[in-house]
Amino acid sequence: MAGRVRVHMKGAREFERRLARLAQAAPLVRAAAKALYTEAELVMTEAKKRTPVDTGALRSSGLVEPPLLTGASVEVSFGFGGPAAPYAVVQHERLDYRHTVGQAKFLEQPFNEALPRIRAAMGRVLSTRIARTRG
Repeated sequence: MAGRVRVHMKGAREFERRLARLAQAAPLVRAAAKALYTEAELVMTEAKKRTPVDTGALRSSGLVEPPLLTGASVEVSFGFGGPAAPYAVVQHERLDYRHTVGQAKFLEQPFNEALPRIRAAMGRVLSTRIARTRG
């Protein structure tokens, strides 16, 4: 015997409004993700130039993960690690080590130096998207 099912959703209109806002934000989020990934790649390129080298394992462990999009949020992770993770932390943090190639703070310094460029890139993304919605 077939039954009847009724579904009543409270707040359906608010849900629809939020969904519409999210759909409008999607191009902005994708553009931000692309820009952040590009900036992270630039930071990693510079960081690898500054990474201490003994065997090359540490330098080759540097990587940038693809962007992670969660709703209107974007996250790009990058760093050094894998099997070299414990070694990476020591080499990065120990300011008393004297490296023949590379330096301590090989990721932190390039990231801090890139912050103005990253902020400008995010500003360009926002400006471009705002201009497109107006025009």
